[in-house]
Amino acid sequence: MKSKKCRNCSEKFNPYLSTQVVCSPKCATEYAKQKIKEKKDKEFHERKRKLKHKDIGIQRREAVKAFNAYIRHRDRNDGCISCGVREGVQFHAGHYKTRGAHPELAFTEDNCHRQCAQCNNYRSGNIVDYRQRLKKKVGRKRLLELESYHPPVKRTAKDYRDIKNKYRKKLKELKLFDND
Repeated sequence: MKSKKCRNCSEKFNPYLSTQVVCSPKCATEYAKQKIKEKKDKEFHERKRKLKHKDIGIQRREAVKAFNAYIRHRDRNDGCISCGVREGVQFHAGHYKTRGAHPELAFTEDNCHRQCAQCNNYRSGNIVDYRQRLKKKVGRKRLLELESYHPPVKRTAKDYRDIKNKYRKKLKELKLFDND
């Protein structure tokens, strides 16, 4: 076989096998370590790139999850905003103006309150009772402001990341305040 250049130390050597790329066991060890490090670096940069360009749908879902967790914890001592039930049921973060019809209000705290699953899912939000209790809770002025026109909002993945981080931080602060 013709001589080759070692991929680790760049010395010329005569290989024993046609697949041999290094001149000695010492160079083989160093070369293997170098390859492992390169592979880990490549994987790290790939993960970082994927996180940076995470699908906007995933970012939206994570933001909604963080926002809803905050709302449920914020209103943990209140009953259902629509029917008033306080225990024995599962609670959601129910929106007065739905997220589908009014995406610009999806992350507005006055628009979202603790609501039992029965009202939220099976009674379409029980909106008449929701409005009456909402008026008592936030006041007439804020309710009318919520019901007024809001321009459409186009959110980016970064906007959703910021919303997620904001509500995770607020939830953490609420829980810390509970422990004091």
